[in-house]
Amino acid sequence: MPDQATALRELVSRCTSKQTPPGGKAPRLVVVAGSQAEVGCSTLALNLAVAIRRAGSPVLLLDGDLQHGCLARRCGLPPRGTLSDVLTARKLFDEVILKGPADIQLVPAGAGPEVALPAARGLAEQLPALHRFAELLLVDLGTFVEPLAPVLLPYAEPLLLVTTPDAASVLDTYALVKSLAGREIQVPLQLIVNRAAGPGEAENVHQRLDRCCRQFLQYALGYAGFVPADPAVAAAAACQRTLLTEFADSPASQAIAALADSLFTHKPHTPMPMSGRT
Repeated sequence: MPDQATALRELVSRCTSKQTPPGGKAPRLVVVAGSQAEVGCSTLALNLAVAIRRAGSPVLLLDGDLQHGCLARRCGLPPRGTLSDVLTARKLFDEVILKGPADIQLVPAGAGPEVALPAARGLAEQLPALHRFAELLLVDLGTFVEPLAPVLLPYAEPLLLVTTPDAASVLDTYALVKSLAGREIQVPLQLIVNRAAGPGEAENVHQRLDRCCRQFLQYALGYAGFVPADPAVAAAAACQRTLLTEFADSPASQAIAALADSLFTHKPHTPMPMSGRT
């Protein structure tokens, strides 16, 4: 069997997007998001990017939380501009992209000019141009911030939905899937259970959510895997380093590396058709 790094190197050649944005071929778009803050979306997105890049695949990580993005700060990088600057035509992508840990490319977010929906729609038109930077575009969308969510989700393959075993987080995750179904947003969903005590707890969370989504929304929820609760995550954040570069042997690092292998070398789950929604 090929090792994890070899398999990940084949990512781009085997990945095709389910919908081509205006302008031609674009990078494969993978969106990471959660139903509430503090479930670990940014940590997961950043470390997935590092795992993919270390395996040899170029990746562009885009911080989609326009006003509260933190990825540049977590990497200890001073921004030269933000995604908001690009969307409002103040800067070009070339001017704001930063080189991050493990040579990932990062487009930061943060306080900047307010972005209206028409400007956000322009991002879809620019997706093909981003192909020259990388053939995988990984977007940290936070808690589905507007106006980027409705613009990017139709092109996502897949949407990685992050939750935790906490009861409130699970309920909010179901509510989010229901919202997507109600808006008739067709996107492959893969659940990641963060801060789980172990595989049993994570699988139980997925089974309960998937059962409810199938029964009431006619929507199947795929399962990507889990990341265990690990003090190394907080330790890495405290020193503005990535988990995979500072604590590569930690349980959470190993789990994220396994997620990267599983998610980016296999065809994403396709949701059931949505009908009879409640």
